[in-house]
Amino acid sequence: MDQTTKRYYYFASDMHLGNGSPEESRERERRVVEWLGQIAADATELFLVGDIFDFWYEYKRVVPRGFVRTLGALAALADKGVKIHYFAGNHDMTRIGDVIRKNPNRAKIAMAMLATMRGIPQVFYGEEMMLCSADLSQGHGGLRIDFPGGWAGDKTNLLTAEGRKGMHKELFDFSARLLNWRKSKPVIHNGETMHFMTRDNTYAYFRYDDTDAVFVYINNSGKTVNIPWANYAEVASELKSGRNVLTAEAIEVDGSTKVGPREVLVVEYTR
Repeated sequence: MDQTTKRYYYFASDMHLGNGSPEESRERERRVVEWLGQIAADATELFLVGDIFDFWYEYKRVVPRGFVRTLGALAALADKGVKIHYFAGNHDMTRIGDVIRKNPNRAKIAMAMLATMRGIPQVFYGEEMMLCSADLSQGHGGLRIDFPGGWAGDKTNLLTAEGRKGMHKELFDFSARLLNWRKSKPVIHNGETMHFMTRDNTYAYFRYDDTDAVFVYINNSGKTVNIPWANYAEVASELKSGRNVLTAEAIEVDGSTKVGPREVLVVEYTR
Protein backbone atom coordinates (compact mmCIF):
# COMPACT_ATOMS: atom_id res chain seq x y z
CA MET A 1 0.00 0.00 0.00
CA ASP A 2 1.13 3.54 -0.79
CA GLN A 3 0.36 5.42 2.45
CA THR A 4 0.20 8.90 0.87
CA THR A 5 -2.33 8.11 -1.84
CA LYS A 6 -3.73 4.85 -0.44
CA ARG A 7 -3.07 2.82 -3.53
CA TYR A 8 -3.24 -0.89 -2.83
CA TYR A 9 -1.04 -3.41 -4.66
CA TYR A 10 -1.83 -7.10 -4.28
CA PHE A 11 0.42 -10.06 -5.07
CA ALA A 12 -0.91 -13.60 -5.54
CA SER A 13 0.73 -16.91 -6.29
CA ASP A 14 0.54 -20.65 -5.69
CA MET A 15 -3.21 -21.03 -6.14
CA HIS A 16 -2.54 -24.26 -8.07
CA LEU A 17 -6.00 -24.45 -9.60
CA GLY A 18 -6.27 -27.92 -11.08
CA ASN A 19 -4.07 -29.61 -8.49
CA GLY A 20 -5.57 -32.32 -6.26
CA SER A 21 -9.07 -33.74 -6.50
CA PRO A 22 -11.82 -31.87 -8.37
CA GLU A 23 -13.53 -31.15 -5.05
CA GLU A 24 -10.38 -29.67 -3.53
CA SER A 25 -9.75 -27.55 -6.61
CA ARG A 26 -13.32 -26.24 -6.70
CA GLU A 27 -13.12 -25.22 -3.05
CA ARG A 28 -9.78 -23.53 -3.69
CA GLU A 29 -11.26 -21.65 -6.63
CA ARG A 30 -14.24 -20.57 -4.50
CA ARG A 31 -11.84 -18.96 -2.06
CA VAL A 32 -9.81 -17.36 -4.85
CA VAL A 33 -12.91 -15.83 -6.44
CA GLU A 34 -14.13 -14.62 -3.04
CA TRP A 35 -10.76 -12.95 -2.40
CA LEU A 36 -10.71 -11.33 -5.86
CA GLY A 37 -14.15 -9.92 -5.12
CA GLN A 38 -12.94 -8.49 -1.80
CA ILE A 39 -9.93 -6.68 -3.24
CA ALA A 40 -12.05 -5.18 -6.02
CA ALA A 41 -13.05 -2.41 -3.59
CA ASP A 42 -9.57 -0.90 -3.28
CA ALA A 43 -7.09 -2.65 -5.60
CA THR A 44 -4.95 -0.47 -7.83
CA GLU A 45 -2.81 -3.25 -9.28
CA LEU A 46 -2.70 -7.05 -9.01
CA PHE A 47 0.43 -9.10 -9.64
CA LEU A 48 -0.16 -12.76 -10.55
CA VAL A 49 3.32 -13.97 -9.69
CA GLY A 50 2.96 -17.60 -10.70
CA ASP A 51 1.38 -21.02 -10.23
CA ILE A 52 -2.18 -19.75 -10.65
CA PHE A 53 -3.10 -22.75 -12.80
CA ASP A 54 -1.35 -26.08 -12.69
CA PHE A 55 0.06 -27.02 -16.12
CA TRP A 56 -2.36 -24.71 -17.92
CA TYR A 57 0.08 -23.67 -20.63
CA GLU A 58 1.49 -27.12 -21.24
CA TYR A 59 -1.38 -28.35 -23.39
CA LYS A 60 -0.52 -28.32 -27.09
CA ARG A 61 -3.89 -28.10 -28.81
CA VAL A 62 -6.64 -27.26 -26.32
CA VAL A 63 -7.64 -24.64 -23.78
CA PRO A 64 -8.38 -26.64 -20.60
CA ARG A 65 -11.88 -26.60 -19.20
CA GLY A 66 -12.72 -25.12 -15.84
CA PHE A 67 -11.90 -22.14 -13.66
CA VAL A 68 -14.05 -19.78 -15.71
CA ARG A 69 -15.11 -18.14 -12.43
CA THR A 70 -11.50 -17.15 -11.80
CA LEU A 71 -11.10 -15.83 -15.32
CA GLY A 72 -14.39 -13.94 -14.96
CA ALA A 73 -13.31 -12.40 -11.66
CA LEU A 74 -10.02 -11.28 -13.21
CA ALA A 75 -11.89 -9.81 -16.18
CA ALA A 76 -14.16 -7.92 -13.78
CA LEU A 77 -11.13 -6.42 -12.04
CA ALA A 78 -9.65 -5.38 -15.38
CA ASP A 79 -12.97 -3.80 -16.39
CA LYS A 80 -12.83 -1.70 -13.21
CA GLY A 81 -9.44 -0.37 -14.24
CA VAL A 82 -7.27 -2.57 -12.02
CA LYS A 83 -3.90 -3.15 -13.68
CA ILE A 84 -3.16 -6.88 -13.77
CA HIS A 85 0.44 -8.04 -14.18
CA TYR A 86 1.02 -11.59 -15.34
CA PHE A 87 4.16 -13.61 -15.98
CA ALA A 88 5.16 -16.00 -18.74
CA GLY A 89 6.96 -18.66 -16.74
CA ASN A 90 8.15 -18.62 -13.15
CA HIS A 91 10.83 -20.12 -10.94
CA ASP A 92 8.77 -23.17 -9.92
CA MET A 93 7.69 -24.42 -13.34
CA THR A 94 9.56 -25.80 -16.31
CA ARG A 95 11.00 -22.94 -18.32
CA ILE A 96 9.19 -22.03 -21.53
CA GLY A 97 12.28 -22.93 -23.52
CA ASP A 98 12.15 -26.46 -22.09
CA VAL A 99 8.41 -26.82 -22.74
CA ILE A 100 8.77 -25.82 -26.40
CA ARG A 101 11.82 -28.10 -26.80
CA LYS A 102 14.21 -25.22 -27.48
CA ASN A 103 12.37 -24.21 -30.64
CA PRO A 104 13.01 -20.48 -31.29
CA ASN A 105 9.96 -20.13 -33.55
CA ARG A 106 7.71 -21.33 -30.77
CA ALA A 107 9.47 -18.94 -28.40
CA LYS A 108 8.43 -16.13 -30.73
CA ILE A 109 4.84 -17.37 -30.66
CA ALA A 110 4.84 -17.33 -26.85
CA MET A 111 6.26 -13.80 -26.76
CA ALA A 112 3.81 -12.56 -29.39
CA MET A 113 0.89 -13.82 -27.34
CA LEU A 114 2.31 -12.26 -24.19
CA ALA A 115 2.76 -8.92 -25.97
CA THR A 116 -0.72 -8.78 -27.50
CA MET A 117 -2.94 -10.04 -24.70
CA ARG A 118 -4.71 -7.85 -22.19
CA GLY A 119 -2.89 -7.03 -18.96
CA ILE A 120 0.68 -6.04 -18.15
CA PRO A 121 3.16 -8.71 -19.26
CA GLN A 122 6.03 -9.70 -17.00
CA VAL A 123 8.94 -11.79 -18.25
CA PHE A 124 10.80 -14.29 -16.04
CA TYR A 125 14.46 -13.52 -16.55
CA GLY A 126 15.93 -14.99 -19.71
CA GLU A 127 12.62 -16.11 -21.25
CA GLU A 128 12.94 -13.34 -23.85
CA MET A 129 16.04 -15.16 -25.15
CA MET A 130 14.77 -18.70 -24.51
CA LEU A 131 17.19 -19.56 -21.73
CA CYS A 132 16.67 -23.18 -20.75
CA SER A 133 17.20 -25.14 -17.57
CA ALA A 134 20.67 -26.39 -16.72
CA ASP A 135 19.48 -29.81 -15.58
CA LEU A 136 15.81 -30.66 -15.13
CA SER A 137 16.74 -33.56 -12.86
CA GLN A 138 17.86 -30.99 -10.28
CA GLY A 139 14.31 -29.79 -9.73
CA HIS A 140 13.94 -26.11 -8.86
CA GLY A 141 17.70 -25.69 -8.72
CA GLY A 142 17.92 -26.59 -12.40
CA LEU A 143 15.25 -24.04 -13.31
CA ARG A 144 16.88 -21.12 -11.49
CA ILE A 145 19.97 -20.85 -13.63
CA ASP A 146 22.47 -18.01 -13.43
CA PHE A 147 21.95 -15.34 -16.06
CA PRO A 148 25.06 -14.96 -18.27
CA GLY A 149 25.59 -11.27 -17.58
CA GLY A 150 29.34 -11.00 -17.86
CA TRP A 151 30.01 -12.16 -14.32
CA ALA A 152 33.12 -14.09 -13.33
CA GLY A 153 33.13 -17.38 -15.22
CA ASP A 154 30.56 -16.31 -17.85
CA LYS A 155 31.50 -16.91 -21.46
CA THR A 156 29.29 -14.07 -22.67
CA ASN A 157 27.28 -11.08 -21.48
CA LEU A 158 23.69 -11.16 -22.68
CA LEU A 159 23.01 -7.83 -20.97
CA THR A 160 24.85 -6.01 -23.75
CA ALA A 161 24.12 -5.72 -27.46
CA GLU A 162 27.66 -6.84 -28.21
CA GLY A 163 27.21 -10.02 -26.18
CA ARG A 164 23.94 -11.06 -27.83
CA LYS A 165 24.59 -13.03 -31.00
CA GLY A 166 22.78 -15.55 -33.17
CA MET A 167 19.58 -16.90 -31.68
CA HIS A 168 19.87 -14.78 -28.53
CA LYS A 169 20.05 -11.58 -30.59
CA GLU A 170 17.21 -12.68 -32.87
CA LEU A 171 14.86 -13.47 -29.99
CA PHE A 172 15.84 -10.41 -27.96
CA ASP A 173 15.22 -8.10 -30.93
CA PHE A 174 11.89 -9.81 -31.64
CA SER A 175 10.73 -9.36 -28.04
CA ALA A 176 12.00 -5.79 -27.81
CA ARG A 177 10.21 -4.81 -31.03
CA LEU A 178 6.87 -6.16 -29.83
CA LEU A 179 7.05 -4.94 -26.25
CA ASN A 180 8.16 -1.43 -27.25
CA TRP A 181 5.37 -1.30 -29.84
CA ARG A 182 2.68 -2.20 -27.29
CA LYS A 183 3.70 0.68 -25.00
CA SER A 184 1.79 3.17 -27.12
CA LYS A 185 -1.17 0.94 -28.05
CA PRO A 186 -4.31 1.55 -25.93
CA VAL A 187 -6.08 -1.07 -28.05
CA ILE A 188 -3.76 -3.69 -26.50
CA HIS A 189 -4.00 -2.27 -22.99
CA ASN A 190 -7.77 -1.81 -22.84
CA GLY A 191 -9.35 -3.18 -26.02
CA GLU A 192 -11.81 -6.02 -26.42
CA THR A 193 -10.74 -9.51 -27.50
CA MET A 194 -12.42 -11.87 -29.98
CA HIS A 195 -11.02 -15.38 -30.41
CA PHE A 196 -11.39 -17.79 -33.32
CA MET A 197 -10.53 -21.39 -32.45
CA THR A 198 -9.85 -24.14 -35.00
CA ARG A 199 -8.82 -27.81 -34.91
CA ASP A 200 -5.75 -27.55 -37.12
CA ASN A 201 -3.29 -26.25 -34.52
CA THR A 202 -3.82 -22.63 -35.55
CA TYR A 203 -5.30 -19.83 -33.49
CA ALA A 204 -6.49 -16.32 -34.36
CA TYR A 205 -7.71 -13.41 -32.32
CA PHE A 206 -8.43 -9.70 -32.64
CA ARG A 207 -7.81 -6.94 -30.12
CA TYR A 208 -10.03 -3.98 -30.99
CA ASP A 209 -11.64 -0.76 -29.82
CA ASP A 210 -13.51 2.06 -31.57
CA THR A 211 -10.48 3.34 -33.47
CA ASP A 212 -7.97 0.51 -33.86
CA ALA A 213 -7.68 -3.24 -34.33
CA VAL A 214 -4.85 -5.75 -34.07
CA PHE A 215 -5.01 -9.16 -35.73
CA VAL A 216 -2.88 -12.02 -34.41
CA TYR A 217 -2.60 -15.30 -36.29
CA ILE A 218 -0.62 -18.21 -34.88
CA ASN A 219 0.32 -21.22 -36.96
CA ASN A 220 1.67 -23.82 -34.53
CA SER A 221 1.42 -26.60 -37.10
CA GLY A 222 4.24 -28.04 -39.15
CA LYS A 223 2.95 -26.83 -42.51
CA THR A 224 2.27 -23.55 -44.29
CA VAL A 225 -1.38 -22.51 -44.11
CA ASN A 226 -3.64 -19.92 -45.73
CA ILE A 227 -5.42 -17.58 -43.34
CA PRO A 228 -9.19 -18.28 -43.50
CA TRP A 229 -9.93 -14.55 -43.52
CA ALA A 230 -13.59 -14.99 -44.50
CA ASN A 231 -14.18 -16.85 -41.21
CA TYR A 232 -13.38 -13.66 -39.32
CA ALA A 233 -15.87 -11.45 -41.15
CA GLU A 234 -17.47 -10.34 -37.89
CA VAL A 235 -14.41 -8.17 -37.30
CA ALA A 236 -12.39 -8.43 -40.51
CA SER A 237 -14.98 -7.23 -43.03
CA GLU A 238 -14.19 -3.58 -42.36
CA LEU A 239 -10.40 -4.01 -42.23
CA LYS A 240 -8.44 -3.25 -45.39
CA SER A 241 -4.76 -2.37 -45.55
CA GLY A 242 -2.82 -2.85 -42.34
CA ARG A 243 0.76 -2.77 -41.05
CA ASN A 244 2.79 -5.85 -40.22
CA VAL A 245 4.05 -5.04 -36.73
CA LEU A 246 7.02 -7.39 -37.03
CA THR A 247 8.32 -6.06 -40.37
CA ALA A 248 6.79 -2.53 -40.46
CA GLU A 249 5.56 -3.28 -43.98
CA ALA A 250 2.09 -2.60 -45.36
CA ILE A 251 -0.03 -5.72 -45.74
CA GLU A 252 -3.55 -6.56 -46.88
CA VAL A 253 -4.61 -9.86 -45.34
CA ASP A 254 -7.02 -12.08 -47.27
CA GLY A 255 -7.64 -15.74 -47.95
CA SER A 256 -4.47 -16.04 -49.99
CA THR A 257 -2.19 -14.80 -47.20
CA LYS A 258 0.15 -17.57 -46.12
CA VAL A 259 1.76 -18.12 -42.72
CA GLY A 260 4.64 -20.54 -42.47
CA PRO A 261 4.98 -23.43 -40.04
CA ARG A 262 5.30 -22.31 -36.41
CA GLU A 263 5.11 -18.65 -37.33
CA VAL A 264 3.07 -15.75 -36.01
CA LEU A 265 1.62 -12.76 -37.84
CA VAL A 266 0.69 -9.52 -36.04
CA VAL A 267 -1.11 -6.82 -38.07
CA GLU A 268 -2.39 -3.47 -36.84
CA TYR A 269 -5.25 -1.52 -38.43
CA THR A 270 -6.95 1.83 -38.12
CA ARG A 271 -10.70 1.29 -38.15
